[in-house]
Amino acid sequence: MTKLIILIFALFSGSVEAAQISAKHFPWVQAAADSGASELQICGSSKIVPSRRSIQRHFLVGAEKRGYFATGLPTIEKYFQVLATHNLAEAKVEMEKLFSNAELWTVTTEVQSLGKPTAVELPFTATVKDCVEGAKTTLGNDCSKNAGVNLTSCCREKFVGPVVIWGSKQDHKLYFSPDPSVSLKVPNESTHRYCNVAEPMKLRAKQLQ
Repeated sequence: MTKLIILIFALFSGSVEAAQISAKHFPWVQAAADSGASELQICGSSKIVPSRRSIQRHFLVGAEKRGYFATGLPTIEKYFQVLATHNLAEAKVEMEKLFSNAELWTVTTEVQSLGKPTAVELPFTATVKDCVEGAKTTLGNDCSKNAGVNLTSCCREKFVGPVVIWGSKQDHKLYFSPDPSVSLKVPNESTHRYCNVAEPMKLRAKQLQ
């Protein structure tokens, strides 16, 4: 009973360790570590989760059996913290900074970095703070009839987030809208991939072990 109580406390206190991904099982992890990253956000089919078995099954997908992951993306907490504490102009400046150093990687038989974004589009017309103060959301929703937690939830719901773009042809696009999901559009695929940005994976590479 005591062990159960400790486990429940750990889950709700946020003390459960983040999932890890090892170069022992996935050699391409080493390239991310060599770039200076300490964690990554895994992308894949709609079934992708941050676990070894899931990555083995749902990471290398599509006709070319290609995988994608990102490094340097802001956490969900940081993302919403900026939106909750800044009005539109200031938030767009901060968002530009947050996403300008993100890096997208592609994996086949080799691993390759697509580098930093070639563009960061910021299509939202109001932040969460703006909405709480009376503005309509980017989708035109009026949340003013709500109060307290319900008001904030309404303002965050289906928030239209940044579009982060990579490549000389600007054909890799990450739609960073965590509600309902962060999706990745890549060339020659009609179906978007999903990126688990809510649960970054800690790297276990040679120099980190």
